[in-house]
Amino acid sequence: MKRRDRDQIIEDARYGRLTPAAAESEAERIGIGPLAGCPGPKSFDVMQETGWTLPMTVAWIMWRSPEVVLSYFDPHRTACHDWYFRKWRIGFDGPIFEGYFLEPRSPATLSRLSLEDHFSAADDGSERPILSFAKARQMLWKALQENVLHATGMPGDSAQRVIIPAHEWHDLQSVEECGRDAVRAGLLSRAGYSNIIFSRMSVVSVWPAWQPSDAEAELPPPIAPSGAGHFPLYCAAHWIAACRGPGNFNPRDTRVWSAAFTDLLARIASNEIEATGIRNGIREKIEGHIFASLRVDYPFSDAPIDLILSDELHLCSSIYFDDENWQRGEGDCLRTRSGARWSKLMVLKSDVARFWPSATAGVAQKNGILYTGAPGRPTSMQLVHPEHQRRLDAGEAERMLSVEAAALAAWLKKTHPSAPSLTAKTIENNIRNRHRAAMKPRN
Repeated sequence: MKRRDRDQIIEDARYGRLTPAAAESEAERIGIGPLAGCPGPKSFDVMQETGWTLPMTVAWIMWRSPEVVLSYFDPHRTACHDWYFRKWRIGFDGPIFEGYFLEPRSPATLSRLSLEDHFSAADDGSERPILSFAKARQMLWKALQENVLHATGMPGDSAQRVIIPAHEWHDLQSVEECGRDAVRAGLLSRAGYSNIIFSRMSVVSVWPAWQPSDAEAELPPPIAPSGAGHFPLYCAAHWIAACRGPGNFNPRDTRVWSAAFTDLLARIASNEIEATGIRNGIREKIEGHIFASLRVDYPFSDAPIDLILSDELHLCSSIYFDDENWQRGEGDCLRTRSGARWSKLMVLKSDVARFWPSATAGVAQKNGILYTGAPGRPTSMQLVHPEHQRRLDAGEAERMLSVEAAALAAWLKKTHPSAPSLTAKTIENNIRNRHRAAMKPRN
């Protein structure tokens, strides 16, 4: 019965007897709605996909957001349904009708991504990507031409997937053929490749996850090296920086980070502090001498382009906000332009406390609170994230990011008075990508 009721509602909308709003209302009333919409983000995880398409890759370079990349993931788009207005007729000379069709979203293409970026730029109230579509596409082609990144494709009519040589990207242009992306050696040429795929790990290695801008940069509270176990390398450097001066400092000030990392890496290089990292899926101890004279891509700062394109092993430090974000990324890593050699670098908390023990109480006094979470332990953001998702699912979330962050900060203070407090700006930085993806409609 419910299947027949659903078909009847869709047919009524197709013939113009119901608007999409009325159709959705009727479907909700009889318990079969909603009709349009997408499955929840937990149904698909693009960060577990080994291969990304051209639109997914450019979307990542633009936004650095898994939620946005998901909206260009074809299996997800197929599972999403939207209402489309059409004039249609029965047969060649039958009566003409006007109505709404419930259909899955079409496959993602670069032209669709470019068009949505154009409309977003014209909307003063919409969230903006880190890079424009044109800039992101330019950076992708440059990385391919310089052999920093590789792509595979199917040449001509072949079903055999091959690696596209770096020198060919100087001539290859993106074209759309039958609603799918391809690259050709000229708009009228048949020479080129279709079904282009990139390694997701390689893309994220070249363009790491989002870092806050100058206006948005705000330090999460430091993590104390108390108790047993390990914590991320970034947390050790942050603790050392906090020990040397005021607990809160400008996170974009590389002089503060340079002093902290110089001391920390020197202790690791002399084997006074043990560092471990993940290589080939296994956590292992990293020889201390590897950390001697390392160049560092500091947190909260843009990596120098020469470092991104270099074969030199260097340290890429990643901000630790909470365990969820840490687990999904590479964390601190030792890498070259070819990718990470070791990821999720960690050090023993007891080692750090032995050399920098004095500020444990001082930082708590300066900051008012002391963030004591570590990977695998509850933190305030791990309280905020589920509440934010609940508000999104229930339709209670505020559309404006800053207003929603302020509401969550007030909720945290009221419902969890003993938990470490968070400013609205810190919450805003942490929920930005998820909130932006949930609030921005995509067709």
